Amino acid sequence: MHISAINRIPIFVHSTSDTAEGNFSATIQRRLLSAKFPNIMIYSRDLHNLIQKYKVTDWQENDASNLLKQLLAKKSEELGWEVFWEINNETKSLDKVFWMSPEQVQL
Repeated sequence: MHISAINRIPIFVHSTSDTAEGNFSATIQRRLLSAKFPNIMIYSRDLHNLIQKYKVTDWQENDASNLLKQLLAKKSEELGWEVFWEINNETKSLDKVFWMSPEQVQL
């Protein structure tokens, strides 16, 4: 994929004006990129890899990851905290978080 097209991906991933989730689907991104760069071949695998690259970068900047960071900080500061989490390997999103304070563990 051409560098000019690659540089558009973060704009499409981070856009909040056109979709409820705050990003464009890969299909919409392909259409927008194809319209902007008609002479460039856009491969599905390359597009999906680039989209995930920028989404993973944002993973550390959202509410769920902030919650997990705070819980892990509590666990390292005070004995007795239990924190378990699961990350979806495909989407790189936080799927599950379970925690118990020391008081809850004693119950």
